[in-house]
Formats: sequence, structure tokens, C-alpha cells
Amino acid sequence: MSDKVQVTYHAPEGDNKVCEMGGKTFFDGKATELDSEADAALIEQIKANKHFEAPGGHPAPDKHKEHKEHHPDPKDYPGEKDPDGKSGHNPKPR
Repeated sequence: MSDKVQVTYHAPEGDNKVCEMGGKTFFDGKATELDSEADAALIEQIKANKHFEAPGGHPAPDKHKEHKEHHPDPKDYPGEKDPDGKSGHNPKPR
């Protein structure tokens, strides 16, 4: 008898909330049960995918951290004041 493994898909910000992989459909934030023997190859792929949470794989993604990486806070870049008066990064116009 094979064990069941629970995996959870975490959609990247702005991406589709549904993912199909290995003939299975995964929904953002919803745990899906896989068979450890029948789905062994798929489970190994999922463990290596940063958008999935699985035993022995990547930890659950921090969506706030991912957002900050793509949209840094201007306050993290000290410099001249922005035209709206807020302090932050103000690149020189080209």
C-alpha cells in the first residue's frame, strides 16, 4: 500500500490560479493528495518547483517577499525626492 502525499500549489502574483502538471490539476492554495508510488516522478518535479509546497521540497513561498523582489520599495533606495515629494529612488531621465 502506498502513502499519500499532500502538495500545495502557490500561484505567482498575477499568474493563473490553476496549474496543470503531470496530468493533474492544482488550484492556488488548495492541498492536493498524490500517491507516493503512482505519482513518484511528479512528486519529484513538484519538490524542485518553487511554486509548490511538498514534504522534502521548497518551503511555502512568501508571496510578500516575491512581490518586494519585483516591486522594491522606493524608500529602500535613498536619493533625491521624487516629483511627488516622497523620498526615494529617482533615476535620471534619459
